[in-house]
Amino acid sequence: MKSLFPLGTIGAIALTVALFLPAAGAKPIAFAHGTTVMAEYGVTYARLNYLAKRWNREASQANVFIWGGIGSASTDNASGDQFAWNAGIQLDYETRRIYSSLKSDLHETSDFSHRIDTLQLGLAPYEHDYDDVTTWFVVQGRRYTGEVFDGTEWAFLLRLFKANKWVDVGATTGGKLQAMFMFNF
Repeated sequence: MKSLFPLGTIGAIALTVALFLPAAGAKPIAFAHGTTVMAEYGVTYARLNYLAKRWNREASQANVFIWGGIGSASTDNASGDQFAWNAGIQLDYETRRIYSSLKSDLHETSDFSHRIDTLQLGLAPYEHDYDDVTTWFVVQGRRYTGEVFDGTEWAFLLRLFKANKWVDVGATTGGKLQAMFMFNF
């Protein structure tokens, strides 16, 4: 696939990571005044994430993220690479032991429309702080609708998070590997 934008240094890092990871669902995590690099295998686009609202409490945090982007996409059913756009929203809530997230992600081209709604529920076996290595056991349900794929998929993930780095690894109940790597700087 050809990108609509030059890669640059950050893009080259993201592409390198993407080449070594199976299909991933990037998460729009943002830190105040930070830049995030995320890699997603099989998709070429530039996307802008915006933290619309954050609630910080002493023992919990909630966020609303919105995003949009443009790029190129292709499928077996489509005729080559074509212009694509993407828009989405994520709502999440987290304590030091419980994580929940609801996300909706829409991808559109002239040949297809594809939406992915994702619910994630996670449990940490111990309380953690920002500078600690955080371990989460996450159950993920995804509902796909549109011309690309229509169905529901469940996955079990191990999430490791420390300060500005995040890794998800796991598999779907159908045996497909999933992985995601992200860091903020």
